[in-house]
Amino acid sequence: MCWRTSSRTLVAAILLFLPLSCTRISGPATVEEGGLTVERLDQLGSVPAAYGELISVTDHPTYAGETLLWFHDDAGTVRIVRYHQNRNRLSPIVLVISRSMGGM
Repeated sequence: MCWRTSSRTLVAAILLFLPLSCTRISGPATVEEGGLTVERLDQLGSVPAAYGELISVTDHPTYAGETLLWFHDDAGTVRIVRYHQNRNRLSPIVLVISRSMGGM
């Protein structure tokens, strides 16, 4: 009978702490296939002011119901944030286009 109580306590403890182990940790930007950098948008209800000025709004060429929001910061970096109209939310994946110092 004692082992049942211990097993139940262990299972209860695991279930209690399981959500903490699945908490997303914001990591560094990653480079996707093709060479563009991808960042994660932590708050899906707003765009960070550090992304800069909104310079363009376009419809996604492939997916109806998605809008691309183009931002340009002071360093010349362009970030593309997707807005899902049907779900009324921003995508957590942000495409980053950095300016290089090299010539063509």
